[in-house]
This record gives sequence, structure tokens and C-alpha cells, in this order.
Amino acid sequence: MLCHGLTVEVFNELLAIENSRKPLTDLSKAAFTYLALTIDSMLNYGNRSCRWDSLTERVRSVFDRHDFAFCWSYAEMSPLLGEKDYDWIVEKTAKSIDELIELSRPDEGHAAERGEFNFSGAKWSPPSISIACKSGDALDHLTEVREKQADQANREGFDLDAMVDGDLQEPPRPMSNLTLHDLDMVLQRADSLPPGLVVQKLQHGEYAYQAPGMANPVRITTRPEYFDEHSDSLELWSPGSPFFPMPEAEAMQQELAGISIPTLLKPPGS
Repeated sequence: MLCHGLTVEVFNELLAIENSRKPLTDLSKAAFTYLALTIDSMLNYGNRSCRWDSLTERVRSVFDRHDFAFCWSYAEMSPLLGEKDYDWIVEKTAKSIDELIELSRPDEGHAAERGEFNFSGAKWSPPSISIACKSGDALDHLTEVREKQADQANREGFDLDAMVDGDLQEPPRPMSNLTLHDLDMVLQRADSLPPGLVVQKLQHGEYAYQAPGMANPVRITTRPEYFDEHSDSLELWSPGSPFFPMPEAEAMQQELAGISIPTLLKPPGS
């Protein structure tokens, strides 16, 4: 809080000096606005809603989760540690400005790469924007899209009308033999895991997972909704995941008739 207070004090002094010299231009006003946003952004990494991510070894900001969940232990980014100080947050804001320019003014974005960045130069007419109430999945109402689709169809020899009018339905998928609930049961039974694999339960549906050859454990989950909220620091433990063990052999379908994970893991005599 002391660093933030001093930063705001310096910001006000700079603003007063700039105002005393001459009226602020639109460019100066924009610069001070983004500088204020930069100072506020530092608070996102220094409050009691921040946490330490042991997987990526960095502080997670307050917006890592869009709720007000209780944080058992919180972390705070120090503003005075070399590369991880205010220089980093300024560069972070500058990068966001570059991306906004690239989206809204790609001509100026390319000019900036050549050292010719100048919004005060020749007049610029923004491209036309089409506004529609149709679903975002259907782009046939956009003239430019229709023309590109037609040109591509002519080049590749596709019948565009037949392709658009055709009934594009996804074929039915077979039900999986394993559910996430089944996999969660496997993780909770050490005797059902492959040799050398170590699993430690952290909370409901979340585990620390370390397979042979891994230097450090990773966090995995069998709860898809929980994975959606923390996909940057969790792995969904299911077939296809890089941390899901590859089977050495697969049983035939008839061998598994009437057998399920719950029956296989049922304690003897129960």
C-alpha cells in the first residue's frame, strides 16, 4: 500500500507539471489515462484475493476466479523486485495498447513497426461495420463473407449452394466406457493405479499427480466444471490428456460385458 500511495502521489505531480506547461492534448490525456490504469492494475496482483500458483510458480491475480471465494493463503507481488516490478506492469499495459491498435487501426500498427507511428497525420476512414441480429454461427448475411465463400467455391470446385443447403449434422457418438466418476474412483484407490504412480487428494475432485519420470507433481481434476474455471493451472484427467497413462493392453468389448469400474473396485465381502 505504501508503494501504491507513493505511485499515485508521483502520478499527480506529473499531471500537475504537464498541466502547468500547456493544456493537455488528446494524446497526453490518453497517456495519463493508460498510466492510471497501469497503476491500478498493480493492485490486481497485491491483495487478499491473490494466490500463489505452485504449478507455474507465479502470483495469480484477483481475476483468476470471477467470484469472491475464500482464499486460505494469499500471495502478493512485490513492486520492487527487478523484472517483476512496475516495469513489468507498464509493459503489460503497453502490449494491450499495441493489440488494440492492431485491431482498430492496423495501418498505424504496421507503421509503428517502421518507426512511423503518427495518429496526427493524414485523415483515416474506418472500415465499414455490418451489424446484424442473426446468430454468430451464420455469416451468410455478410456480403464480404459471401463473396469470399463464392470465390473459394469457384477455385476449389465445390457446389456452394449444395454445401449450404445440405443437412450438416454431427454423427452420433458412442457412449464412453469410462466416466469421469469412474476415473475419480480409480484415483482414490492406490491398488488400482499403475506401478510408480503417486496420487494425493487435495480436495473434492482435485489431486496432486506424479507419474514416473515427472520431476514435480501436477494438479489434476475429474470435475469438468472445476476444470473450466481453472484450465490454466489444472489438467482434466481423462483419456487424451498428456498425463493420462497409456494402456499396455486393451480388453475386448465382450470381455467387459457386465463389468464396470464400481464392480471391479468393490471391496471384498461387500
